[in-house]
Amino acid sequence: MATRRWLLVAIALAGGCAHRMAAIDESVAALPAGERQRVVSMQQRVDAAQSNVASARVARDEAQQLLRVADRQLRAARARLDAAKDALNLALRANDPAAMDAAERELRAAEQQVIAQRLQRDYADRLVALRTAELREREAEVDVARADLDAYRLAALNRYGIAGEPTPPSFGDEPRRARDELARRQQRVAELRGETANLRAAWEQQRRAVATRPTTEPLPPRQAPTDVNEGPAAPQSVPNQNFAQ
Repeated sequence: MATRRWLLVAIALAGGCAHRMAAIDESVAALPAGERQRVVSMQQRVDAAQSNVASARVARDEAQQLLRVADRQLRAARARLDAAKDALNLALRANDPAAMDAAERELRAAEQQVIAQRLQRDYADRLVALRTAELREREAEVDVARADLDAYRLAALNRYGIAGEPTPPSFGDEPRRARDELARRQQRVAELRGETANLRAAWEQQRRAVATRPTTEPLPPRQAPTDVNEGPAAPQSVPNQNFAQ
């Protein structure tokens, strides 16, 4: 019951605020031309901020699409790595030197690709966080523009004695609260931009390394399998007891 009561109070307050702002909008027409022009200019600021929100939402959606692509590419790279390991195991069992060389080269290339795709995925994930934070920043800019507009309209109406109701004391704090929230979100965006730039640089460096890696790069020497007739335990390595002194 208490929750419902508070909900009804909140709805009533919101409705009262909306009614008051509608009345203020009608009263603005009675202001002098200069004041009305200032109000129109500030409303255009609100409209521009709302347009920026729409653009930021598109950028966030594009980043989410990039993350989905990076996830698929990482899974494909891991599947290639698993296939390369299986091919190498088959070549080793067949004791086929040419097949072993080809399989080892493919394994090393697949390992580097997995590293690159993992770095891309990390970058894409952080880019989504950045674009989301930028969207929240743009929304805060709308709140600031609206708070400035509402505060100016009320002040102008009060200056010319047009306001029909006294302004609530707390209303003048809205621009300050909106700017405080905007500053907090701007700081978060700055942090994420640095992290995202570092991850992008690491991914691009690994991607270039994979792209320029020579396909005929020499492999490290492979240890030859020990034959039963080779090594210190082979029959010819055991001293003949008839000649041992």
